[in-house]
Amino acid sequence: IDLYGKFIAAAPTDQRVPEASYKQLYAKTKLGRDNAVEGELDAFADAHHLNLWGVRARHLLAGWLQQRNRWANWERIANLYEQALLDYPNAVGRREMFPAEVVELNTWRLEAATFYSEWYDPRAQDKAVAHLKEVIGDKSGDELIARAWLQLAVVYRDRFEGKQAQAM
Repeated sequence: IDLYGKFIAAAPTDQRVPEASYKQLYAKTKLGRDNAVEGELDAFADAHHLNLWGVRARHLLAGWLQQRNRWANWERIANLYEQALLDYPNAVGRREMFPAEVVELNTWRLEAATFYSEWYDPRAQDKAVAHLKEVIGDKSGDELIARAWLQLAVVYRDRFEGKQAQAM
């Protein structure tokens, strides 16, 4: 972590500083000892929202909050996922996404859909379905598409079982 900090201090105008800052924050989240990392990730994501590293930081913050205290932060986590998914294409710009970027974006969509599918709110279920259909339609790879179909089946099964329980 300190090496990233030294690089950032030594070359503040280098183009790789956002990447180094993200990697430093990523390492802090894995240590799990720094409670200030939430504020740092949030500030970094806001400052670099037009850069892929800032978008990745927003997604990392959503995952970090989800692991630490999911239900106390569920609205914030949902907003972070949605903002990261909206900012990703903006950060890429007008160029076509590289295959690895398409896979990354669709992996994030699957994560967001999984998060939404755990709620019993119909609006959250609709969000999950929308994200899963985007993954299926994006043709980003057989594994991701298969995972999306499987998750979609689980969402629909849960809806059906919920309606059966209400009918009884």
